Amino acid sequence: MKKKKKSDLLSKIGLAIIIIIALFGVAVYWYYSQLRRNDYYIAYFPAYFYQPNPLDGEYTIGGERFLLSNGKAEKDVNSEKVNVDIVGKVISGDINGDSANDSVFLARYSSGSKASYYIVSAIRKDNKYSPLNSVFIGDDITQTELSFAGNTIIERYYEKDSTDEKIVYLQYLDGEIKQLIK
Repeated sequence: MKKKKKSDLLSKIGLAIIIIIALFGVAVYWYYSQLRRNDYYIAYFPAYFYQPNPLDGEYTIGGERFLLSNGKAEKDVNSEKVNVDIVGKVISGDINGDSANDSVFLARYSSGSKASYYIVSAIRKDNKYSPLNSVFIGDDITQTELSFAGNTIIERYYEKDSTDEKIVYLQYLDGEIKQLIK
């Protein structure tokens, strides 16, 4: 009889230990899953751990305000569905001479079968991006190349069904991006 009671007691202790280990495992999993959330990083860690995304923000493109989320947005404009998405890569460089890595990208504004292209930029300050104005480049363009030369933004592209390369030069002047005449 004493052996059975001792055996029952050991099995209850073993079960309690297993339950405690399982609860500890769940608590550790929950804690580390919370670390992956951006708002946790912003609230509990210094700013250098949080890296802002220039593809998330409110930009004016084609005269309309769009709230981009990971470089995409959709809304109705005059009873027509309009999509905005990023074409190619986001490039970084110093637009305004403050030594911070600002961002520039090409956005496609499309409604129906028509697509227009805009250079969109954002200035990085205090670990966040502040959107600037967008500059119209053209309709139905192909083979684009966006680059920096100093603080000048250079966009090379071809118009559809054309073999003539077009080049647009842009600079940050008086608080906005402006096209230079060359």
